[in-house]
Amino acid sequence: MRVYINYVFSEIEYDDTMFIGVFESNDHDVFCRFSHNRKTYHTTI
Repeated sequence: MRVYINYVFSEIEYDDTMFIGVFESNDHDVFCRFSHNRKTYHTTI
């Protein structure tokens, strides 16, 4: 079984160290803000 979702990354900001933004999937009522450290690969949701 395959499940497909529509999703969007928005409000993305970045510098040499971090990505910060929003992940949304309106089909499944998902909305979260995230930050991702590009050097350590640590992600906070």
